[in-house]
Amino acid sequence: MTGKLQVVGGVERKNHDVDSSSGFISCIDSLPEKYKLDFEFKIKLIKWLQKCGVSRGRRKLVDENIKKFFELHPDIKVKRPSASAVMGWMREWEISNNNPACLISKNFQRKRVTNLSDFIEQEVQKVLKEEYFVRSRPSLERAHTMLERRLQMFRSKEQRDEKIPEVSISSLRRRVQEVDPYIRDTLRYGAFYAKNKWRYSLHGNYTNRALQRLEIDHTILDLVVIADASGMPLGRPVITIIVDSFSGYLVGFYISFAGAGLAAVLNCMKVGLMPKNTFTDHVNFLKNPWLGYGVGEMYVVDNGLEFHSKQFVNAALELNTDIQYCPVRQPWFKPSVEHFFRELGFNLPAEGKVQKPLANYLPINPAESARISFSELCNGLLKYFVDVYPTKINSKTLEIPFDLFKESFESTPPPLLPTNLQSLGLIAAHQKTLSVGNEGIVTNYLRFNSHDLQSMRRKISPSFKTTIKYDPEDLGYCYVQNPVDLTWLYVPNCHPEYANNLSMLQHKAIRDRLKQSAIQGDKYESHLRAKLEFIELWESITKGRKVTKDIKSALRFGELTSTKSLSVPEVVELKNKNDQLFTKDEMKSEETSIPSFSSYFMD
Repeated sequence: MTGKLQVVGGVERKNHDVDSSSGFISCIDSLPEKYKLDFEFKIKLIKWLQKCGVSRGRRKLVDENIKKFFELHPDIKVKRPSASAVMGWMREWEISNNNPACLISKNFQRKRVTNLSDFIEQEVQKVLKEEYFVRSRPSLERAHTMLERRLQMFRSKEQRDEKIPEVSISSLRRRVQEVDPYIRDTLRYGAFYAKNKWRYSLHGNYTNRALQRLEIDHTILDLVVIADASGMPLGRPVITIIVDSFSGYLVGFYISFAGAGLAAVLNCMKVGLMPKNTFTDHVNFLKNPWLGYGVGEMYVVDNGLEFHSKQFVNAALELNTDIQYCPVRQPWFKPSVEHFFRELGFNLPAEGKVQKPLANYLPINPAESARISFSELCNGLLKYFVDVYPTKINSKTLEIPFDLFKESFESTPPPLLPTNLQSLGLIAAHQKTLSVGNEGIVTNYLRFNSHDLQSMRRKISPSFKTTIKYDPEDLGYCYVQNPVDLTWLYVPNCHPEYANNLSMLQHKAIRDRLKQSAIQGDKYESHLRAKLEFIELWESITKGRKVTKDIKSALRFGELTSTKSLSVPEVVELKNKNDQLFTKDEMKSEETSIPSFSSYFMD
């Protein structure tokens, strides 16, 4: 009837973006502890007075019962209120129809009253926008100094009637805290930092079966390994893995020293496509089978150059699969592979492990403590990927990756397999444009040739340039493209005993080693000395020598063969025919008698 509306009760709204100044209290638990204790005391006291039959208009009885209430409840540490205050609480309680919100202190949502004028507020916002919320991230003290300088300029002009007060740094800090934290981090650190700091996940990756979403990534292992043959430290290898997003099960891995590139990714995809009998049948330390194989429905990758290359896209088209690129600098879109790398770092051996640098601590040189060979590393990781990690119970879902992948793998149709891996290897190979001649193809001090290549050369041209492809992990062969019909020809290496299963990295290391040994062995200096002596020899021969003009006599009597010229001249001595070194009597030997020997037996 009075035209006023008061909310007595209600439920919490679904929208959480409710203005805190609306005066709406969703529940008692949302109150701070201070105001919650005050509210509980008021309710308890009002209920006590109602039980005693005291109405709010009888001041004397209210005061007496308040004293009696505190005598019966000595544990209450609240200051005893006056009768007038309690009567006011009872009045609001009855008028609001027992609404608990009327008893909550109004200081709970009290707004701080600012004493700054609109002009000062505008200047504060300008200074914060220009001097604080910028990517250089200056300090708040600097912004406060710039604000004071601006206000001092306005004071000196004296163009305004009101007095311009000083703004404290606490007031400036409160204005900064009023800005949304996400926007504050975006302005000062950038959008990528803010997204990483305030990221969230709602529904996960939306996978419901195995091989639906495979995540690929590579990293450098925090471990220095040694060579199997020489025991010399080789460095830190790069590992590339493929993890099933549905179960967290590892489908394939590839370890090399060639770095994180296209060859490592495609070789890892080859391992993931093939059945794993090739890797598990010859070992006896595995207890579980390696289940994963087949073409994935989707491969999730980051934004590395190898994943944006034409060869990788062509490989995806060849396998009839999809590629999904994660947003830039947001690795949490492929969490399974990132979590796998984190767990792998905790399970590497201590010998040769790279340690994190700490203050006032000299870490052990991993090259000196390395004891794990490359083959031992591969076998150990195979054991970890097949038996250890897949059998670990997930702390969140309480599921085992091996069982989850096996159940899904058996309940879905058989996985797709590529028709052949040669086409994938051809796509993954490195490409060059070289000349084909009578020697075949010569590149990186290696020669490739075959009868088929020479037959193709005779049909096209004695020498022509074409595209070749070679596998950097196996220099025992290459592919040569026919420039006429654009087909590819397999050409083996002319030295298979050296080049088969030889990587480009090994080939360069061998050549560098031989070159270094030649330099240290004084081979170059000896060659230079011999060349200088050769030049001096020609100069000494040509100086002061007259040329023979009688060519016929030179040809008749000259020794014009290298054997006669270079051989040692023989000394000829005239001897009689009867001269002999030994006579027949001197050549007879004296006959000696054989002595007799006696024998005996020893008991």
